[in-house]
Amino acid sequence: MGIFYYYKEELSQLFEKYSEIITADLGAKEQKFHKQVLKICLKNSNSELLTERELDVLREIANGRSNKEIGETLFISLATVKTHVLNIYRKLEVNSRILAVEKARELTIL
Repeated sequence: MGIFYYYKEELSQLFEKYSEIITADLGAKEQKFHKQVLKICLKNSNSELLTERELDVLREIANGRSNKEIGETLFISLATVKTHVLNIYRKLEVNSRILAVEKARELTIL
C-alpha cells in the first residue's frame, strides 16, 4: 500500500475525532453543518484513493459490465482490466464487485 493510503487513514481518524469534539456542544443544525463539511473533506481525500483509470473501471463495474466489456469500452486489454479490478479490491479492502461498488458509494467516490 502506498504512503497516501496510510495518510488517508490518519486523516479519516483525525476527522472523526474532530467531529466528536466539535459537535459535542453544538445544536442539531450546527452538527449537521459540520458533518456535511467533514463529508466533503473525506470525499476529496477518498477520491485520490483510486487512480482515474481505476475509477473508470469501477464505474463500468457499477454499470454491470463484464471484464471483457470493460476492456472493449475503455480500449484496454483484459489483463489490464483484471489488474485494475484487483487494485480496486485491494485499495477498497473488499473481495467482490458488489462490495467494491457499495464501498465506493459509501465513500462517495462513485
